[in-house]
Amino acid sequence: MSKLRALLANKFFVAALAVFLIFMSTVEYKQYKQRQAVQKEIADLQSQASQIEQKNQNLQNLISNLNSTGYKQASAREQLNLKKNGEVVYSFVQPGASPLPAGAGGQDSQSGLSNAQKWWNYFFHP
Repeated sequence: MSKLRALLANKFFVAALAVFLIFMSTVEYKQYKQRQAVQKEIADLQSQASQIEQKNQNLQNLISNLNSTGYKQASAREQLNLKKNGEVVYSFVQPGASPLPAGAGGQDSQSGLSNAQKWWNYFFHP
C-alpha cells in the first residue's frame, strides 16, 4: 500500500497516468464514432436493399402480368386490331373526331407538293 501511495505522490507518474487516460479516452471516442458511422451505413444499405427488393417484386409482378394470356389478347386487340374467330367488333367514334389518326391513310395537308418542297417546308417553315 505504501508503494501505491508513493506512486500517486509522484507528480511524473500522475501526469503520465493523466496523459494515458486522455489518450485512451480519445482512442475510444474515435472508435465509438466509427462504430456509429458503420451502423448508420448498415442501416442505409438495408433500407436501400429493401427498396430494391420492393422494386424487384414490382417488376416481377409486371413481367408476370405482361406474360399472361389475357394481357397478350388485350394488347393484340387494341394495338394490332385483331379479333377472335366469331367475335364481332364494334368501334365507336366521337362526333367531330377523325376515325383515323393524324397522318394515317395517306392524307396530308401538303399532299400536292413535291417531296423536295415538303422537306424545304419541314426545315425552314415549322
